[in-house]
Amino acid sequence: MKRTRHGSELAAEPEPGLPARFRLEYCAFRQLHHETYTDYALIRTGNWVRAVHCVEDVFEQLCDTWQSVLQGAPAAQAWEMLSERVRCHSGCSAGHAWPLHCLLEDRQADVVLLRRRLRLSVDETAALMGVPDYTVRSLLRSADRALRALPSCVAPLFTDALFTHDAPGAHGAGTAHWPR
Repeated sequence: MKRTRHGSELAAEPEPGLPARFRLEYCAFRQLHHETYTDYALIRTGNWVRAVHCVEDVFEQLCDTWQSVLQGAPAAQAWEMLSERVRCHSGCSAGHAWPLHCLLEDRQADVVLLRRRLRLSVDETAALMGVPDYTVRSLLRSADRALRALPSCVAPLFTDALFTHDAPGAHGAGTAHWPR
């Protein structure tokens, strides 16, 4: 059983009745995305236990429906599941861990989080979310416009979170603060 740098396990597999190819694809998908999903969920929820719970719920749901997920766009479906699950476990309140979701549309804020906090490239962000790279660029531009439109007395309260480099995945900066 393999563990990620966060300490969670990567062993869940789809039901044994599925062809080996489907089981292999699921395990590869999980291994590829698990760590970044956890980093994303941790920033959104601000709570390690809730973040892990969200990610494990998503992979359990994917595991149960993997054969039908493969008929569509797995990355897009999984990202939608994760975004919805995390949305249920975070909110816009005082001291919110990632306040941009309170100001921007969810997909805009997700792209900003992935690009600026987790430091993913446009291509990596697009692949993770299951969207074309031009969609990521468009969402970034519209998010930047929305953030520039904030009153100058309010903007720093929300945009400072963009440049806090203690996030997991931020090229090792500050990762000692995050659970392993």
